[in-house]
This record gives sequence, structure tokens and C-alpha cells, in this order.
Amino acid sequence: MVSTFPQEQMPLSPGTPLQDRRYVLLKQREQYHWQTGASETWWIGQESDGRGAQVTICEVRLPGGLSTFPTILRPAMKTLMEICKHPHVPSLLDVFPERGRCFFVFELPVGESLAERIQRTGTGLDEQDVRVCCLQMIEVLEWLAHQRPPVVHGRISPEHLIIQADHFLLTTFSILGVSDAHPLIAMERSHLATSSTPEFGRGPLTWQDDLYALMNTMSMALTGTIPSRQGRSQWRSQQVPAALSPHLKALFARALHPHPHERYQQLAELRQALEGTAASTGRERPRRRARTALAVMGSAAQPAQKIAPPASPRAEPAELSERLPPVEVEQRSLLARSHEMLPLGESNSALAALFWLGGVLVLGTLVVLIAR
Repeated sequence: MVSTFPQEQMPLSPGTPLQDRRYVLLKQREQYHWQTGASETWWIGQESDGRGAQVTICEVRLPGGLSTFPTILRPAMKTLMEICKHPHVPSLLDVFPERGRCFFVFELPVGESLAERIQRTGTGLDEQDVRVCCLQMIEVLEWLAHQRPPVVHGRISPEHLIIQADHFLLTTFSILGVSDAHPLIAMERSHLATSSTPEFGRGPLTWQDDLYALMNTMSMALTGTIPSRQGRSQWRSQQVPAALSPHLKALFARALHPHPHERYQQLAELRQALEGTAASTGRERPRRRARTALAVMGSAAQPAQKIAPPASPRAEPAELSERLPPVEVEQRSLLARSHEMLPLGESNSALAALFWLGGVLVLGTLVVLIAR
């Protein structure tokens, strides 16, 4: 039976080819819907070239269709390209509109998520790994706060934290969350992980919400337990391993304090506290930890180098920008475009000017004669 739904409304399924069969969808990973009709669907996909590298694909749908993409998703693309320069964030590889949607293609990091690690082993991370992960993720939050305007991840959770030995990656940035679509996607409780702040809903999301979610996620890593989506994770010192140092217990107790004003008020303050816990326990500070993001960037805000190359070559900013529809989707500009103008023949400009001047003089003489 042939479907009567427009192509834009038909849901995609595994095996769907995209971008002239350059990519194919393999498996739906997670989905977010808003009451306004906007949605994000995250897929595991695969490139169709000889290597067949797997990628992460985010399918974005907006209630206005393609006509709303340029004003909303073009700023998101530019912001994501800047965010993804950080070594602890997967690379943005491709952006293109198709089937009434827009698709963002990211590098699929090699490794397992913290949630997969806990499910596979029944345990999380040891104290040293938690410290390293916290320090690296604080660098990411500093990098997000450094953007103009500042960016909030909003979904930090064990599912979105990838483990690569002692290198950690933060994934699944909301495309609409980093765009100018805030009126369309007022964050809803169902979209947030169980690590979100208890006071969520009393204002817009800020870096403090991300920091709380990060530390709550790290508490799950210490305890090796992840609550259900209906439940909430709360810091209880009696649940952590007995060998955990008192300094780190005190740090988590403050970072996850029920009252916001009792928590860490600056990212640098928490970073210093984490580095202090390593010194207090006599353990060597992680040698492979990257320098803080702001220190690496310097006054020119240059990002650190990626630890590993992306799965496929990253497109240039201008190339990605050209793949989105133009801002005037249905309205033509009143000004003629250069390629629509009639071509001018080659001529001697000086000679043409003399002809025009002679014509003006002759016309002026005739006017004077007639007036007499």
C-alpha cells in the first residue's frame, strides 16, 4: 500500500539512504520531541564509501519545515563547528537538508559510554578516573562558557559520556539547544537526564546546571548505579566505596548540595579543589590531562588539537554553510543577483565617456538656440 503522507512527515527507518547514498541509517539511538512539533532523532549511521566508517547522525525537524531552517539551524551549525574544535567533543563532519529535515553528521567516537561500562561490569570508575574525567569535562564547560553567547549542554548523563582509556568525550549536544530556537524548545523535564538539578524549571539552563549534572553523573560512576528515568540520583556518601578519600567525599557533598548557593560558584574553584584532592591523597596528578581550555586558547581563543583524527574529513565552514537552504526560501530578493544581470560587453570606457560628453554639449547648445 502506497503511503499518502508527504515525504517530510514520513518517519525514517534503519536502512534509509541519505545524501545521494553517501550515508545510511543503521540504528535509532534516542529521540526528543517538543510540544511545538520540533524534534531531534539521534541515529547511528554509516558512510557508504570504501571504509564504511560509522557516524552519529542527528535528524532535526521543525514545525515550519525547510523555511525555518536557515534562521534557526545556520547559527546552530556555526556554534557547533566552534564547540567541536575542543579535543573532548566529537567532530562535526557534515550538514545537509533532505526530506524536509536537516541532518547533522558527527564523528562516532571509539569507546563505550559510562552507562555501557556500568551495565557491562556492574561497576563504574575508580577515584583516579573520576578525577581525570571531572577535570577534562570542566575544561569542556569552560569552553562552552567561553562561547558568545555561552552554550549549555543540558543533557550531561552517563549515556553521553564516552570513555577512551584516560580520555573522555562529551557527546549529544542538542542541535536546537545551541540554536536560536529557544522559544520552540523550552526544555521539558522529560528531556533531561536523571542527573539534572533538583531546582530545574525555575529559570533558563546555565553552566551551573551542567556542572551539577556532571558531578551527579560522576557520583553514579563512583557508585556504579544509574537510577531509572522516573527516579532521581541524589548524593549519599554512604553509597560510595569505603576507600574513597575524605577530601573527594567532601568535594562531592558540596558540588551536589541541595541548596544552589552552597555549591561551587565558579568552575575554576571546583577545578582547584579537584587538583587539591590529588595532592592531599599523595597521588600523582594525571600526566595526560590536557591543559585547561582557556589556557590553551589564549587571547585568540584557539582550541586544542584533537587527540585522534575524525572518522572522515571534516568539511570546511563555507562548504557546510552552502548546504543549508538560503535564508530567502520562498521570497526572491528585490535586488537582482549578479548572475541574473545582462552581461556588459567589452568597451573602451574613456571613449564612451567622450561620446556621452559630446552628446550632452550638443543637447545643451540646441536648448540655448531654441531659447533665443
